[in-house]
Amino acid sequence: MSILAAVLLAAATGPARVEAVSLTTVESRLAVRVVLSGRPGLIAVHREADAARVSVEGARLGTRFTGGQRFSWTPAGSFDPALLAEPTRLDRLEVVASPSEVSVRLHVPPEVTVDVRRDRRGLLLLFRQGGTPAETTRVAAAPPPATSPGIAPTTTPSAAVETRAPEKEPTPAATAAARRPAAAAPVAPSGPPPQVSPGVGAGEPEPAVPAPAAPASTPPEPAPPVAVAESTAPPRPSPDTAELARSLFSGAAPAAEEPGPETRASVSQLYDRLFPGGTPQVQPETVVRAVEPVGPEQGVVAGPFRVQLAVDARYVDADTFVESSGVPVRDRYLELAPRVTADAPVSEGRLTLGYRPALRAFATYDEVNSSSHRLSAEVELPAGPSVRLRAKDSFVSGVLDTREVDPGGEYFFDLGRFHRNTLEGGASVIVGPRTSLEVGGSLNSVRFREESSFFDYDSRLASAGVGYELTPTLKGILSYAYDQVPTPAERPLAETKAHSGQVSFYGDLGRLLSGSLSFGYRSQNSPNAGPEGRQYRGVVMSGSLTRQLGPESTFSLYLNRSTPVSAFEENAFYVSTGIQGAARVPLFLQLQLQGGLGYQWNDYRTVAEELGAPREDRILALYVGLRRPIRRQFFVSATYRREERLSNLDRFDTNTDGFFLQLEWDIFGSPSR
Repeated sequence: MSILAAVLLAAATGPARVEAVSLTTVESRLAVRVVLSGRPGLIAVHREADAARVSVEGARLGTRFTGGQRFSWTPAGSFDPALLAEPTRLDRLEVVASPSEVSVRLHVPPEVTVDVRRDRRGLLLLFRQGGTPAETTRVAAAPPPATSPGIAPTTTPSAAVETRAPEKEPTPAATAAARRPAAAAPVAPSGPPPQVSPGVGAGEPEPAVPAPAAPASTPPEPAPPVAVAESTAPPRPSPDTAELARSLFSGAAPAAEEPGPETRASVSQLYDRLFPGGTPQVQPETVVRAVEPVGPEQGVVAGPFRVQLAVDARYVDADTFVESSGVPVRDRYLELAPRVTADAPVSEGRLTLGYRPALRAFATYDEVNSSSHRLSAEVELPAGPSVRLRAKDSFVSGVLDTREVDPGGEYFFDLGRFHRNTLEGGASVIVGPRTSLEVGGSLNSVRFREESSFFDYDSRLASAGVGYELTPTLKGILSYAYDQVPTPAERPLAETKAHSGQVSFYGDLGRLLSGSLSFGYRSQNSPNAGPEGRQYRGVVMSGSLTRQLGPESTFSLYLNRSTPVSAFEENAFYVSTGIQGAARVPLFLQLQLQGGLGYQWNDYRTVAEELGAPREDRILALYVGLRRPIRRQFFVSATYRREERLSNLDRFDTNTDGFFLQLEWDIFGSPSR
């Protein structure tokens, strides 16, 4: 696999990519710089209720955006108060990737409009106050119009700008231009794209654009070919025409002088300045501070990979279950948990690798001293203009990670080492402007290497559905799924076949609310189980929602209703329903409060021998902790956790708690914890 990946990486020639997003200033006004590589598709500006959205079609996120498809930033405490107080302020910035485009959402006041300028480095988003903003502005995908010295830039048919804006009184120059014959309209001359300093990043003002110079003695090099029509150099336009072009096309400007070495900076430096921990850039005039990221941070470049590396060291004093009965025992140990992810472009897709071990020592029991290992490899690749493929392989090995084997929590004592491997794959086929076909499947295998109270089993799933883009940041999918548990050799009564229909939503479900939510109806048969536990007809669901309460405050809600396999008496499965809330709130002295509360119902179908009635378990769990930065990329946290399991079978009643003291070191970025 590694040899194949190396071959693919060597041939990588990715499509248009958003490499970095940073803040800057232009003439003492706030602006956003979007660094692009490659040639993007159509660029459009949409005005939404609380934001302006700039979408770049046919683009992907660059390797510096690792770990997700959605990133958001809010002004840090050191953000320039003068710019925050201005009417053209920026309250929040989001970068969202979808299979067809990358969107930059700018949360600005309703009266602020966004002007888009194209140049060699990508896009420059300028904020302007006044007037009713156009609902949609489209900028063609062709390269930015070139300018010869002394000739004003205009557009070709393939680089037209299409704007819907309020009608206003035409200027005399505009009236004169409108009366000219179409054939006499000036066309963009051939020439190199405008030269813009690549050294502009967060904290640096854009260079001033000099006045047009005298005509060059040597003809400029020809511009890249335009797909729709060829262009020829027009006669030099009149001053009125040049003034009209400059007023209509804000992205067109004479070329700036080539900056010297002292003003240049690499793209990686630009990205580093987006974060508060970067090297401060001293400027004589207005300095725009970097914004604080919410989500994955940057890593370090290692060949074609963008690598993130962090290490957690924990002292644990907690109850564990290592005996053959459900009686907890107290143990104390140290745990070292490195976390590394590596992300690289593969052709026009992306390859992500991850490894997360947990190494324990100094515990009393051998089972607690055992290590855990998590490895994953994920790839996304396009297969033509309208098909996107994805595949993921995950491997987990451990003893204490019981929820990997049994997500409902029936398996929690009499533990043994297991290996679990999950292979997933799928495809998305675009069949309309907002419609797609979604197919997928998975194979899951659980094998125990030591004797335990659970059993080996496999599960398989196949699904197909129709997706629809409800909004640019929200997708809905109506799907059918078939899954089965083939007859396990150790426990034949766990054999299961099921059909499900469900509707799912992914993306922004409301203002500052994002995540996924799925509801469905499941029909399940387990022919070898006890008489009362052979069928399930009912609702299933899953959800993970996060609400942004403030710049550093979030609330997350997790929902689940499923039918995991069971090892209890004659049950093939049990019905597990759970809800959990988690919050993160900043406090004084840079402290951060983290806490969560969850409740779970586990209901069985067959009659338990000891009761004469089905088994019922109720699980209440909570945690609360404090976290504080010690220095840049170094944190300390303390957490207390407690879990109470109440069952109508007394031998399953348990109360456990634990205390965790943790040091966190984000060496290269921060893979999600």
